[in-house]
Amino acid sequence: MLTFQDNVQLRFDLDDFDDAHNVAVYDNFRIGDETAFFQLSLGTRVQGLPGKN
Repeated sequence: MLTFQDNVQLRFDLDDFDDAHNVAVYDNFRIGDETAFFQLSLGTRVQGLPGKN
C-alpha cells in the first residue's frame, strides 16, 4: 500500500484564477480504508506558505 511505504510525501500544486501559484507538501499523510470512506488525513506541512494552503 502506498501509505505504508517510508519517505512518502503528498504535494498539492494550487493555482487560483489570478494565476497565483502555491505549493503545499505534507509528511505523514494516510488514506483510510473502505470502512473509513477513504478519508485523507494530513500530517505536518513541510512546505508551503502559512495561511495559503
